[in-house]
Amino acid sequence: MRRLALVPTLCLCTQMMAVEVDESAVDTINTIDISATRLSLSLDEQPYAMYRLTADELAFRNSRTLTDGLHNTPGVAMQRTAHNQASPFIRGLTGEQTLMLIDGVRFNHAMMRPGPNQYAALIPKESVGSVDIILGSASTVLGSDGLTGAIDFRLAEAGRGTDKPIGGYADVRYGTADNGGSLAAGIDGRSGGWAYTAEFSLESYGNLEGGKDAGDNLFGSAAGDTEIPHTEYDQHAFNARVRYDGSEQHLFEAALGTIQQTDGLRPDGYFENSGKSSRISRYFPDQDFTYLHLRHYWFPEAGSVQEVKTTLWNHLNEEFQIREQVQDNGTITERYRRREYDNSISTIGFDVQAQQALNQQHALTYGLTYFSDRSDTDYKEFRSPAGDTNPDNATRRVYTADEE
Repeated sequence: MRRLALVPTLCLCTQMMAVEVDESAVDTINTIDISATRLSLSLDEQPYAMYRLTADELAFRNSRTLTDGLHNTPGVAMQRTAHNQASPFIRGLTGEQTLMLIDGVRFNHAMMRPGPNQYAALIPKESVGSVDIILGSASTVLGSDGLTGAIDFRLAEAGRGTDKPIGGYADVRYGTADNGGSLAAGIDGRSGGWAYTAEFSLESYGNLEGGKDAGDNLFGSAAGDTEIPHTEYDQHAFNARVRYDGSEQHLFEAALGTIQQTDGLRPDGYFENSGKSSRISRYFPDQDFTYLHLRHYWFPEAGSVQEVKTTLWNHLNEEFQIREQVQDNGTITERYRRREYDNSISTIGFDVQAQQALNQQHALTYGLTYFSDRSDTDYKEFRSPAGDTNPDNATRRVYTADEE
């Protein structure tokens, strides 16, 4: 088992915006306009090429997953290595070069590689109220990774705007093409200055059904069939949010959730899909994402500072990956090889941001961000004897001190 504490990252940023400042403070703290740019401006006043997709717009697209709904939006392309994985490209870059946030908190972490990765698919669809997409560099105000843009998956506010003590909703979707569907249910409510939301979702998808010629491109026992092997997966999630806005000067928010994907396969690595037995097959028996966000807004009654926002967060990403392949395929030394990766990375951080009026036409937004990643990795390798490709005969490889 290997543990690695990564170097903490600190980001200090300021922005000046020309706005008409209202010295009489905020009319109501129940409606705070928040965007990934950190500026409290309407979309048409933002000094960025950006746009917002609301929950209603995403629902209208009737996509299976949240990331499916983002595909082919301006400047964004969604790459899929497997059907439970998604990696957004913004103006040609993806992976660690494209910054993703969840409710204004950076979602990127140290396990993200330069190429496509699977983590965007772990954002809970039922909890997202809108998606902000920035086209163009966002590193100055959001920190590293935003080379060509950023995507902020904004959580719906607690209560979802209801004025009733309790309410609820349910959503069911089924698709014949993927032999499965999803069920989501939740409750919302408001009482006094408190608002709350709790949600649960369950998704289960079978193997995809191809077109009439799909069987011509499948191999082995799958040849001639329209069902595409190794395209199934399951996912379940629980999310909750609480908000207190009963004070004139303070607003408190808390959000927590956990999302788990199981049986996530990479179909192109299997013989039935590729016809090449030497290809690496990749399998995610388990992928988990757990988050906790705590946020406080302060609206001073006097002075030029209009708003101070403080955010604390903790993210935990865990994944178990299996890779299988036939080494030296077709030779007398061919053998079966299996590698198991048990990885986790925990991120803690805080962000402080203030907005200060300079005069009637200008305001200054400035702040400080700090976060630290800590990873834990366990690796195992199994091999069969040379000339044997039977997985049942594979034994664990023991490394020497020099090999480690």
